[in-house]
Amino acid sequence: MLSLAINTVVYSAAIYFGAKYYNYDIDGFLLCRFHDAMFAASYIQIYLQNIEMIKYIQMKVYEFKSVSINQIEVVKNNKIISTSTVDNLLENPCDDFDYIIYNSNNFSTMKLDKIMFDTIPTPADFQYNICNFSFIQVILTMSDISYKIDLKTDRYNYYIVNNKLDSKFFGYYLYKYHNVSIDVAYTVSIMDHNAKMFSISQEDVVIFEEDDYKNASYTDRKEK
Repeated sequence: MLSLAINTVVYSAAIYFGAKYYNYDIDGFLLCRFHDAMFAASYIQIYLQNIEMIKYIQMKVYEFKSVSINQIEVVKNNKIISTSTVDNLLENPCDDFDYIIYNSNNFSTMKLDKIMFDTIPTPADFQYNICNFSFIQVILTMSDISYKIDLKTDRYNYYIVNNKLDSKFFGYYLYKYHNVSIDVAYTVSIMDHNAKMFSISQEDVVIFEEDDYKNASYTDRKEK
C-alpha cells in the first residue's frame, strides 16, 4: 500500500516536470494528477478501514469520548436546563419539562442514540429499538430561511422507535444545532425513505416506528 502511494507521487512528479519542460497543458495535467491522487487516497482509506487495529483504535477513542456524555438531558423551552444520570432521574424525577433526552452510547454503530420522552420514563422505557429506515431529506423553512435537519450523522441518531418529530422537537433542534428560536409558523418538507415528499406544520407530528413512520396531527393524538 505504501508503495502505491510512493509510485503515485513519483509518477505525478515525473509527468509534471516533463510537461513543464515541453510546455504541455499544465492545467490539464494538474487536473489529471488531482484525479490520480484522489483515487489513491480513497483506496488507502478503504484499506485502512478494514484493518482490525484501526477499528480497535476508533472504538477506544469513542469509549474515551463517551465518558463525558451526559446520560440525561432535561429540556424546557427548547433549552437543556439540567443534566443527570439515569439513576438520579429515577430517584429524583423532575416535574417541569418539555422533553427528557436519554443519550445512549451505541458501541456497535459508534453513534449516540438519542431517545426522547415527554413523560417521566420508567426503567423499562430505557430499552429501545433503532428504526430500520431513515429519511432522505428533512428541511425546515421559517421566514423564508431553510434549515437542514440532520436526524442521523456520524455522531448521533434520532431514528429511534417512538421518537416524535413535533413542534417541541424542532424548537429544541433548531436552538441546539442552529442557535435559532422558533417564533413564527414554520413548515417542514420531508422526503422519506421511499422518495415520497410530504410536508408538516407545527400542528402535526411524525412518530417513528420500526420499519416506517406515522404522520398524525395533534388533534388525532389527543383523540386516541
